Amino acid sequence: MIPGIIIATLPLLAAVTAAPQGNATPPTAPPSTTTTTATPSFTPVGVEYYLQAQPLNENPSDVVNNYVSTYHSGAGTNNVTLIAQSAATKAFLNPVGGYQEFDLGTSYPWGFAMGGELGVETGGETAIKGAYLVSIDVGVGDAGFSIPSTEVGLTWNSTAFGGWLACNITGQTTGLQLFWLNRTEERRGKAPEGCERVRLAPEYF
Repeated sequence: MIPGIIIATLPLLAAVTAAPQGNATPPTAPPSTTTTTATPSFTPVGVEYYLQAQPLNENPSDVVNNYVSTYHSGAGTNNVTLIAQSAATKAFLNPVGGYQEFDLGTSYPWGFAMGGELGVETGGETAIKGAYLVSIDVGVGDAGFSIPSTEVGLTWNSTAFGGWLACNITGQTTGLQLFWLNRTEERRGKAPEGCERVRLAPEYF
């Protein structure tokens, strides 16, 4: 055979070899062995409820039908904002230790952490004398919470605790932010300027 003819027929042979033979089906990839599993959720202890901020004075200004919710402020921590019930965070009281915990749909717990004075220990931009931070952090949080009755609402068993505050803090949350009032000789339980004293009443569902 003439060498030129051999070279000319090589592409034809390659095409014939690559084509499926007869009724043979081209091979397919094996089925995936990956399965999708649901992310486990943290199981609440006890009855769940929303925490509603109710004003203690007779002429409330801003605190009307506001509920405790989270406002992300850093890794594993949230400021506490007071907004409409539609965005409220589910809460429950853990009787072992008295932890005020929250159901955020994760596989680990979240709880109330009672922090330092805004603008002092925390380095915040706006100092409100007597208003101390409340956050919802990863873990069970601080111990010593109880709900003596719906009328009294959530309370904290600390000699420094003088009740709850709803304050206007621009940039910290959307809407009002929850703080706790440090009971001091100077304040005598009065709310700092820009804040209003509230109770946190459970609304069971």
